[in-house]
Amino acid sequence: MHSFRRILGVSAAFVLICLILTGSLAWAFIESEYAYDEDRTLRRSLAGQVDLLIAGASQPQRAIIPSMLDESLGTYSYNLGGGWMNLIGDYRLLETELERNPVKDVFLAVSYATLTRTEASDDYEGDTYIVPRLETMQDKADYVLRCVDYRGYVSLYEYYVQQGWAYMLSAIRGEPVHNVNYDYRGWRPVTTKDVSLAEDKVDQMHDSKPLDVDVRDENVKQLQDVLTLCRDHGAKVYLVVIPLSDQRMWRQSGWDTFLDYMQAFADENDVPLYDFNLLKNRWDLFNDKTSYCNDNHLSEEGAKVFTPVFAEIMGKAMAGEDVSAYFYDSYEQVKDMSPYAK
Repeated sequence: MHSFRRILGVSAAFVLICLILTGSLAWAFIESEYAYDEDRTLRRSLAGQVDLLIAGASQPQRAIIPSMLDESLGTYSYNLGGGWMNLIGDYRLLETELERNPVKDVFLAVSYATLTRTEASDDYEGDTYIVPRLETMQDKADYVLRCVDYRGYVSLYEYYVQQGWAYMLSAIRGEPVHNVNYDYRGWRPVTTKDVSLAEDKVDQMHDSKPLDVDVRDENVKQLQDVLTLCRDHGAKVYLVVIPLSDQRMWRQSGWDTFLDYMQAFADENDVPLYDFNLLKNRWDLFNDKTSYCNDNHLSEEGAKVFTPVFAEIMGKAMAGEDVSAYFYDSYEQVKDMSPYAK
């Protein structure tokens, strides 16, 4: 019995030591600027200056350049977008920035996944990026306990331990441990990649996969909460859709269903919606060979073309002008004009 207790005690001590060591690695990473998109220090330094916020997931993060936006609009903006950002993450980051900045306007990017996604669909990847960006230990713990399904705890912990080890090794080797360029104010440029469809695949891929158009009530409520948060802080919200590649729209069906339910949401909640996939001159601006880093995201080159156009149209919309002439009415019209339809 004595021997068994001793083995049990040693085992418990070993487990405790392992938890302390791995926990230390995880926490060091979470609190460091090595974490992906971790920009707390930068955002704190800008407190009191920001009057325009861009929010959403990785599409606006890669597509909208604050410095170029500000040149056109006369604003001082920050891009809060982040990889696999969910609506709860949007809410938490916006809440912090709205409380410490004189924000007048919010460009909130929505996509085909905003009202349909589930935690299971992204395997908790968004949570791994969101937690390090939250301000305090209490904020991080509260997010994990309230917003992460218990099935995601192991995934988060494993990811943070692995990244903590990589962070420690980088620090020891004297390698850069800073993942955010302060000059970009949240924008993350990505290298261009040719995402165009091969000619012999065009007919085969046309409408080959339907969009998920099963709107979840929980997501609708979360998006409404974000709108309420912004309005309570005196900020006007504009829902925007960032341009996808032509091949992404060509491959999937159901885009007008997405447009219909997003427009219905916008109308019901008295918020304007501007879908930049429907730009009439999109083919003068973007092409699948030089404007995207993958089928979902504009590249650095694409962002530098898109941002001035986005700023011009949004500036007119903010001034109360009717900008509907810039856009087609449906995705069907866009697909009929697609390079792949010729």
